[in-house]
Amino acid sequence: MELTLQKGLSGLYVKSFTGKSFIIAEYEYDTNIIIDNKVKQWNIEKSQLFNFKYYDEMILSKPDIVIVGCGDIQILPTPEFINYFTSQDIGIEIMTTESACKTFNVLISEHRKVVTGLIL
Repeated sequence: MELTLQKGLSGLYVKSFTGKSFIIAEYEYDTNIIIDNKVKQWNIEKSQLFNFKYYDEMILSKPDIVIVGCGDIQILPTPEFINYFTSQDIGIEIMTTESACKTFNVLISEHRKVVTGLIL
C-alpha cells in the first residue's frame, strides 16, 4: 500500500506499508514499530497484543489516542484492555495495520497527539 508522503510537525508519516515493512521518513523498517516523536522497535508478538506492559512507553507520552495495528486480521480488544486506556483519558483503537497506518497519517495531519504501535 503506497501512501501519500506529507510533511507534518514531526515528519513521521507512514509513506508505505507492504505487509513486510514500513517506509517512514525515507527509512525502511521490517520489524514491529512504535511511532511517537520518533520510530522505535516494538518488541511484541501478536499473542501479547493485550498485555498492558507493552503499552507503558506509549502511555508515558500522554497521547490523546493510541492506534494499534494488529496485523492483517482485526482483533477485538477486551473490555479490561480498553478500560486501561480510558481510565487514563487516552483513547484506544485496534484495527488492521493497513488501516492503522492510514488513520495515524490522518490524525497527525490534524496535529493530534497520537502514538501508534504497528505489527507486521
